[in-house]
Amino acid sequence: MSRVSKIKKPILRLAKNQLSSLILAERLVTTQSKAKTLKQQAQALISLLVTSKDKLALRRKLNNMLYGKAIDKALDEGRSYKSVSIFKTKKRSGDSASMSIVSLNLVKQEKESNKKA
Repeated sequence: MSRVSKIKKPILRLAKNQLSSLILAERLVTTQSKAKTLKQQAQALISLLVTSKDKLALRRKLNNMLYGKAIDKALDEGRSYKSVSIFKTKKRSGDSASMSIVSLNLVKQEKESNKKA
């Protein structure tokens, strides 16, 4: 039983690191399999940010999902996140692993000054 938790901890830590990096940079280059996992977690994060109303409970949940400055950025821009996209790129030259770009899409907001008629 303890062996499973020893294997899971590094995987969960890697996912937390990648999700934090995606929030901060809004674009990340990684392998195809990690990108698929990251997309699932990012979609869960986006739905959590959009549906949550209680700031304190949301911050505590984000503490388990993200690190440091990514929490603040997610709270500030949380409602403007739309979806996550994966784009396939070239294979990595060293080991021929299929690479992809994970991109965080934002909702475009029109400025009030442009709407004046």
